[in-house]
Amino acid sequence: MVHCQVYKSEIPGGLHTSTQRPDDDCRLNDYRRLKTKILDLHDKRYLGAAGHGAHKDSMAAKKQLVDLMFKRFDVDHNGLIDASELSQVIKHEGLSKAVSECTLFDLLKYNDINDDEHLTKEEFYTAFEVQLGRANSSSSDSHLPEEFLIQCPLYDSRLTEKERGEDMRQMSVGSGNRTRDGRVENSRPPNAVANVYLLNLPDEQKVSVTTVTVGQSAVMTCAITGERRPPILWKRNNQYLNSLNLEDLNIPCQDFGDDGSLYITKVTTTHMGNYTCHADGYDKLFQTHILQVNVPKECLQIKSLDRNSVWQLEMSPDKKWRFAVSGWVPPVIRVYPESQAREPGVTASLRCHAEGIPSPQLSWLKNGMDIKTKLSKQLTLQANGSEVHISNVHFEDTGAYTCIAKNEAGVDEDISSLFVEDSARKTLANILWREEGLGIGNMFYVFYEDGIKVIQPVACEIQRHIKPSEKLLALQEEVCPTSPGEVVQRCVWSSAVNVKDKFIYVTQPTLGRVLIVDIQTQKAIQTVGTDPYPVKLHYDKSHDQVWVLSWGDMEKNFPTLQVINQASGKVSHHTVHTQPVGRHFDRVEDFFIPASSLIVNHVRFGLIFHRNEPVIYKINLETTSYVKNISLWEFNCIPKSVAYTHVGGYYFVNCRSDSTGATQPQLILDSVTDNVIGQNRDVTGTPYMSPDGHYLVTVDDVNGLMRIQTISERGKIQEPFDIHTNLHLSDLAFQRSFTEVHQYNVFGSSGRQTDVLFVELSTGKVKMIKSLKEAIKSFDWPWSSRNRVMVSSGLFGQYIMTPSRESLFILDGRLNKLNCEITDVLKGNVVVWWHQQAFKCSSGPIIQENVLFYTEG
Repeated sequence: MVHCQVYKSEIPGGLHTSTQRPDDDCRLNDYRRLKTKILDLHDKRYLGAAGHGAHKDSMAAKKQLVDLMFKRFDVDHNGLIDASELSQVIKHEGLSKAVSECTLFDLLKYNDINDDEHLTKEEFYTAFEVQLGRANSSSSDSHLPEEFLIQCPLYDSRLTEKERGEDMRQMSVGSGNRTRDGRVENSRPPNAVANVYLLNLPDEQKVSVTTVTVGQSAVMTCAITGERRPPILWKRNNQYLNSLNLEDLNIPCQDFGDDGSLYITKVTTTHMGNYTCHADGYDKLFQTHILQVNVPKECLQIKSLDRNSVWQLEMSPDKKWRFAVSGWVPPVIRVYPESQAREPGVTASLRCHAEGIPSPQLSWLKNGMDIKTKLSKQLTLQANGSEVHISNVHFEDTGAYTCIAKNEAGVDEDISSLFVEDSARKTLANILWREEGLGIGNMFYVFYEDGIKVIQPVACEIQRHIKPSEKLLALQEEVCPTSPGEVVQRCVWSSAVNVKDKFIYVTQPTLGRVLIVDIQTQKAIQTVGTDPYPVKLHYDKSHDQVWVLSWGDMEKNFPTLQVINQASGKVSHHTVHTQPVGRHFDRVEDFFIPASSLIVNHVRFGLIFHRNEPVIYKINLETTSYVKNISLWEFNCIPKSVAYTHVGGYYFVNCRSDSTGATQPQLILDSVTDNVIGQNRDVTGTPYMSPDGHYLVTVDDVNGLMRIQTISERGKIQEPFDIHTNLHLSDLAFQRSFTEVHQYNVFGSSGRQTDVLFVELSTGKVKMIKSLKEAIKSFDWPWSSRNRVMVSSGLFGQYIMTPSRESLFILDGRLNKLNCEITDVLKGNVVVWWHQQAFKCSSGPIIQENVLFYTEG
């Protein structure tokens, strides 16, 4: 069966593209916005309050408004509008090119159908999409737009059955030909409805599936056919792609009859998902293209698994296709510990974590045999099968315990080894491993006024104290040199990052430098000079770079961004300035780079915010260069903070309060099209994202709320669940659940009170951990709004550290209680976790981008 509709032969919506030049700045989306703005402007100026906005819902009101506009534009009242008259309107109405790349002159470019350099009233109507009813149409269809009064097969109620058949035989597909000068000559049978043409889309081509491999190019061709078919428009997530000028998507300039293909030059997993195409002006007849991306069978060292993406189509209850796309990703697995030694009679635990889409199912083998056959009171499975718990271990419990993760897209596995030895036969492994599987190679590094403390959290042992006066390795330079006028030697820190568990980079803002600490030797080894007052660091693991934000002075008058390359290398480091963004070096307010994860290990782009600008600047992390700007002007949003989920590829943008103190809902930004999808319901505040990308937690301090939203495996953002709190939360830390697989808990520190908030995200269960003493005063911590940080102990860790003004508190996340307090640590608000692990191959996919799949609802 062929689905077809007959339409007017005039260019849909009056669009005339034959005169469009490749170097024109005015693009279709900008042109549409300009026309909307013009209508709104004249509506406000010339229609009374009673009729204000009526043109948006009523075609009669819209026609009245456009009639008024035509009368004003037609200065000499000759029934035509030319360029000189448009120039006068621009001057009198103040319609300059300040906001849009389009002007009123583009009416002639797009809507002067016969190229006579004048606009008739009919052309003016089509420009502003005024739809006129047919003179002889029946009352039942007089309310319909003209182009939808004629359906396939060609039908006119005024014709007899025989006449309709004659017309169908005589009429060629389409209603005319283009002359050499670009004008249209209509040729139609005598009884046919004037100015119509036929668009076709066979039912079997309404859905097209294209499969490509990461790194290849892709071409998607729209199957809508018809002579003199209007130009093809492509959409993703309801966002038109034709005018976006994306670096990896290309849609050549089109005239009537061009194929309108969408070209992707280098496919990444970012491009997975739904694309739709339709002829311009007629979006009721559309084709859906499903692009699925195969990830190559690759592994860094050891094994290779099938890494295909899987897609699903669903039939909705109304028997229409709902193209819900789910890019399935094979599991990536981690076990902890990789090996451990235990004495007979003690307890041993072996834990497994896997990520993938859909969430993988876990199972265990012991020495190659299904562990379920060996379960007993002594050997149990906990946390929905993600943990093997052995109480009162025996020698026969020694073995290789294999965790297997499986979903519809693939399988992964890893081994955790257990050795049971008596005290008389202690080995090096037995000596190193401590209770709970956390050994001396798992530490918190705390940076405070009196230097650096290295703390083992299980027994709250201070393993090392690096004093301010300690010399750098093989150098005469001190860790914290005495500042002029200071009596007591003190350290000032503001931010620190772990670089591949080899080094810790930490800022010393008052010294204008970054200090590098070697984790293996637990010694400071190097300083890197920066611009004045470096205050924020971020380690981009994808490119082995440390990004540095400096203020220039305490008033943030000269902010800059610098990058330290080869951060994990044992080389002499230095900073490199990023390219100026928006031709300005000195307006950077903040930056955001998505974190890598188990299944997304390569991030291509970051975001930069400028002071008091409703714009996000996109940067290429590899070249550290500006890519494009993303305007938030339409939403009057000056970005303050951002969170990102790879599940669907969404950025959540927190907007600054306006001059009245009013706050706006977060904006949702599509990372493929770099366009705002819309507002995140009524959610306001600072967004945080769980490591698996499935929980968005927003701290709304103004309204005293923590708002929790689940993001499904298909990228659907759920309604928020609210928790009321007066704690004035300063920071959040996520921790894997110890009782549920694929779930997370969150801990929140208070910037003003002495309690910690614990929330089980899957259930909303809340608990308070009390009496953690007062936080550092905000005025004593000028470097950020987080005057009491929360730092977790990695993927499998059960401990969380948070400071008070003069102490450190270590929380036991498994038991949800205070583990210990370490006193005499003043202003210890810079904390880094370090976990020593043996090298192993990641069996996960080699992801080329920071998004897994994309859905279009």
